[in-house]
Amino acid sequence: MGIAKGREKFVRAALVALAALAGGAAAPAPVHAAHAWFAFNARDATTSAPLGCVHLRTVHGVELVTDANGNAAFYEPGLMGQSVWFYISRQGYKGTSFPDPDGFGFSGKAYTTTEGGSATVSMSPVVGQSPGTCSPGTDETTLLTAPVPSASQRFKLRVVDAATGRGVPLVQVSSPRRTEQTDSNGYLAFYDPQLMSRSVTFEVASFGYASTFATSTTTPGGAGQVALTRTNVAERLYRQTGGGVYRETDLLGLTAPTALPLLNAKVLGSDSVLSTLYQGKVFWVWGDTNFPGYPLGNFKTSAATSLLPGQGGLDPSLGVNHVYFTRADGSAAEMLPSSTIPNPPGYSGFLAAWVSSLIAVPDAGGVERLFAQYSLVPGLSTPQQVGWARFNDATRVFDQPVVLTGNETVKAEGHAFKWSYPGGSQYVHFEPRYMSGLGVPHDAPVRVPANAASIVNPATYQAFTALAQGSWSQLVRDGNGRLVYSWKTGTPPISGDSSTSTGVAPEETLYGHYLDPETLEAPLAHGAHTEWNEYRKRFVQVFTQGFGSTSLIGETWFAEGDTPMGPWVYARKVATQDNYSFYNPNHHAFLDQQGGQLIYFEGTYTTLFTSGQIETPRYEYNNEMMRLDLGDERLVLPVPVYDLGIAAGATTYPGGFVTKSGLRAGSANRAAAFFARDRAAAGLVPVWWSDAACRARALLAGGAPQTEPAFWALPGDAASPPADTLPLWEYVTTAAGLPAHVYTTDAAFADPSYTRSAQPLLHVWKNPMSGVTLPVTDYLGTVVADAGADACAVATSSSGAYVTLDASKTSAPAGAAVTHTWSFAGGSASGSNPSVLLPKGVTSVKLTSTANGVTSTDYVTVSVAACTSGCC
Repeated sequence: MGIAKGREKFVRAALVALAALAGGAAAPAPVHAAHAWFAFNARDATTSAPLGCVHLRTVHGVELVTDANGNAAFYEPGLMGQSVWFYISRQGYKGTSFPDPDGFGFSGKAYTTTEGGSATVSMSPVVGQSPGTCSPGTDETTLLTAPVPSASQRFKLRVVDAATGRGVPLVQVSSPRRTEQTDSNGYLAFYDPQLMSRSVTFEVASFGYASTFATSTTTPGGAGQVALTRTNVAERLYRQTGGGVYRETDLLGLTAPTALPLLNAKVLGSDSVLSTLYQGKVFWVWGDTNFPGYPLGNFKTSAATSLLPGQGGLDPSLGVNHVYFTRADGSAAEMLPSSTIPNPPGYSGFLAAWVSSLIAVPDAGGVERLFAQYSLVPGLSTPQQVGWARFNDATRVFDQPVVLTGNETVKAEGHAFKWSYPGGSQYVHFEPRYMSGLGVPHDAPVRVPANAASIVNPATYQAFTALAQGSWSQLVRDGNGRLVYSWKTGTPPISGDSSTSTGVAPEETLYGHYLDPETLEAPLAHGAHTEWNEYRKRFVQVFTQGFGSTSLIGETWFAEGDTPMGPWVYARKVATQDNYSFYNPNHHAFLDQQGGQLIYFEGTYTTLFTSGQIETPRYEYNNEMMRLDLGDERLVLPVPVYDLGIAAGATTYPGGFVTKSGLRAGSANRAAAFFARDRAAAGLVPVWWSDAACRARALLAGGAPQTEPAFWALPGDAASPPADTLPLWEYVTTAAGLPAHVYTTDAAFADPSYTRSAQPLLHVWKNPMSGVTLPVTDYLGTVVADAGADACAVATSSSGAYVTLDASKTSAPAGAAVTHTWSFAGGSASGSNPSVLLPKGVTSVKLTSTANGVTSTDYVTVSVAACTSGCC
């Protein structure tokens, strides 16, 4: 984007036709070729004297400043030979040889920047304005006396992540005379005639990393490395879009991982990204797109495809090879052109076309079709039209729009993903759209049958709501007064806007509960993206924080939910940009690695919605790829713990705790009793049962677990437990026929047979959604291992007893071949019902079930008692 961003966002949507440029995507030059500068010479139009301190800036933020001789040297790999627009300005002067301003308010001109070429920039003094003073030196003139410095003349400085050793992009490296940025490989091709072969101290700084200083001798052809300590949880990997992604790598004569590392489809900037799988490839779309030749670009959506990793595509840790849909001139094509998505009747002005949802579903004949929900918008104001468009494989653009009225009772919008329910039905889920800064959604979760006819038919859209069928105000409550949420067509959701008027209490709402369990920061969600994650067997969410501590919309958070509807509660900040925007994060689940432990997401990095921030050259208004390791201890967050109860005759007592993995298909909707961790982390103790469920047992905290821990929590004697925690109490009795131990967070548990322990057994985390039950077992996964009920046996020999294990209730897709492996201390087995010899005492047995490459685990506790008849 250009200078005056707020104005430009509106202005450049006025005439997209002016964005057409000449030439194709530039290929990298041979490594050893000598390159020549394109020379600018600025002159005072009235005196012909050289004019220093003239600023020339490209559309993607690369800035030149003329020296005392009026000279500026330009060489930008990928842009040489292109028509390149430069914003041109100088205090006290106005343009003479270029429009100042032109018809759209831009002061500057496009030049064909041929190597060895030159251009004169003529400017006239403005009467009554001071020309200012400056001391520009003669550096640019010195550069122009020789070819562009070769790799052997440059000092190779690389900045790496201290934890991973890979290069860090977007690092500001400041020498005593200038500030530059590392490319997506973490390289800087340093060259400064006055600082070569000298000891130079660099200041090295980047968002999400601890700043440092590094001193190197800048020997031509030499190399140095700086390791930065990452403070972000997420790791910045590379820039996905824009020009000069691997500029420094190219200047150093090194090989970049992507096919077009310098310029692809003339894209210098791209707004928010969406992606989905279509016809065996990844289909990508971006919003407003900038080109080199003019500040106005493509405002009708750009798109590309790429091959999947392992199927010809790159390892996502290295990059993505995008193959853009292009026009005849090689620039990214309009994917929703006015010829197929026309303006609404009566509207004659230019409307940008933005896409908010992208999903592929089968039509009635089983043929996969790609749909996009679009908005026709005049800048940032209210859309003039919203509808669905379908991709035409023959014309390679979206057409056949289905226009929505805007009065639909249930609206399906936002990020979309598919889910197969028990029984085989498949739906497309849509992300709630959040109100900027308020942290509550316009709409609750929505799902649509996953077929082409339903996608474009709002009558099939279902909201997850507690309103009565067809009602806008009547709530559904059960006999205990609890709200009953369910999927309904033709019934509005309970959104943040409606909850106050319908009498819904805070603990009965689906949203507005995000909280960091340690810092107690409560982020306001601006926008979110949810996807299923096999590693966590949960839905994971990345979202932008509105009004964050370092930026308006530049901080990204991570959360987990047992269902697409949540509960979304405990979250962790994973990335921050100081006074810079990073919005509309998109998690590309098809790039996940290591069974989903590594996830990849990206967002738009821009100065939009910031104040006084200087654009980062080349990076501005482009998409940055990030990676999260969900095994990172910082992402061990509290998850829901459900109470199945402890049965004694016809009475059920509290304390039969399980996390999601302990639930089985078909069980009732549940609200969490509390939250706790389901993995180990510093400061937590394991919480485990002393024996199998078929014997008398107690819940133990700490020590060396003999059974698989039910969860992890803070010890009962923890000093000053956080404000978002509450004590979990143990109640004991010696009365016959009753469970000896029951457990609850209710300190006033009323049963005269039981006595409460003197101090809490544990401290667990509160459930701020205690009034909401969710259909958790609809979202257990495509493969759900079931190791059966705990087993009790009596030893038949000194070695123990043979016990038959049972995996018969494991669920998997119909027709899938399922393998079962069992493991336990001292042994292993395979098959659905193996008989294994287990020793006296308590043994925890792990079941691993695999189908269609998807793995699920479960545990069963087997208790073998010593025999009493002398057989042992």
